[in-house]
Amino acid sequence: MILLSYTLTFLFCNRLTTYPIRNPILLFFLITSLTHIGAIAIPGAFRFYYSRSFILVSFLITLTWVSIGYLLSAHEKSNKRVGFVPDKYTEELTLMENYQWVDLSSAPSLDEAEIDIISADLHGALTDDWRRFLAAASLSGIPLIDSATLYETVTGRISLPHLENRSIDEVKTQYPAYLPIKRILDMSLILIFSPLILLVMTIIAVAIRIEGKGSIIFIQERVGYRSQIFKIYKFRSMSNFSDSQPTKFTKKDDQRITAVGRILRKHRLDELPQLINVLNGSMSLIGPRPEQHDFVTEYSDTIAFYPYRHSVKPGITGWAQVSQGYTLTEKSTRKKLEHDFYYIKNVSPWLDFLILIKTFNTILGGYGSRY
Repeated sequence: MILLSYTLTFLFCNRLTTYPIRNPILLFFLITSLTHIGAIAIPGAFRFYYSRSFILVSFLITLTWVSIGYLLSAHEKSNKRVGFVPDKYTEELTLMENYQWVDLSSAPSLDEAEIDIISADLHGALTDDWRRFLAAASLSGIPLIDSATLYETVTGRISLPHLENRSIDEVKTQYPAYLPIKRILDMSLILIFSPLILLVMTIIAVAIRIEGKGSIIFIQERVGYRSQIFKIYKFRSMSNFSDSQPTKFTKKDDQRITAVGRILRKHRLDELPQLINVLNGSMSLIGPRPEQHDFVTEYSDTIAFYPYRHSVKPGITGWAQVSQGYTLTEKSTRKKLEHDFYYIKNVSPWLDFLILIKTFNTILGGYGSRY
């Protein structure tokens, strides 16, 4: 069992670090904990003998080993010199600390540049001089990477300006066969954790009722899969709210938020009734968050590819939520949409597992909450 735990830990950690993550050590801790809990649970279920001290030592050694391996690889990556041909991705890419960035506009020859990788908009309007430079670099063995691809890898987003000059096919799901399986996984997870879910929801409902009058569940229409309108369920976290009021963003320290609602929003527990939406098939556990119809209409008019976020089922949690948090402006909404497109393109069991782990961290720590 210990060997299996180590193998699974290494497999998951190695695979999940291909995605942009903020706190890899915390991620490693959670994954190592899960695999070693399994090392205890399985022998315990069959009443086999196991040594707790041995499993604890294995946990510490495994966590230390995968952490050291990651830190060494991250150090090696940070020493790589990436030469970039200035383009529309340059400003944001060079803010990232993943690599050492070298401006090639001041390096007319490969010998002077001393670089390991070259980033350029390979589908953009490059001059003949730049094309000759890139051809020479490729022939000399220096890897070339499209700056849009590098942007996606480093930021976990797909650039909207990039899409404006490309086909929407570039954000089509790479693993379409996985989408039907998501439904089975959603139902299985809800069934497994249903006793805990029902207990927590009961406590929350009682707390809302004790705090004051009004409905416990808040119902609102949202736009979902293939732009279909459906009713979403949430625990009520605000007072004096009605559908007749203008649609607007909820701001931090909004006076309409109740005391219980503030706690629910901080830890995203107000979203729990959306499990009903998952059960009836209008939502998934993981996917782009469903928006109100007024917002969808507004953003569809200003952002050409916005409706494509409805090509997969909306989710209770998603890549944008665990990476960015709530949005308050159109600018942050555009950034959120870039996260959504990244998820749509890269949706897989690995990415969904990473989002679940990060959601668990969000529930405990309240990251990205709006209250």
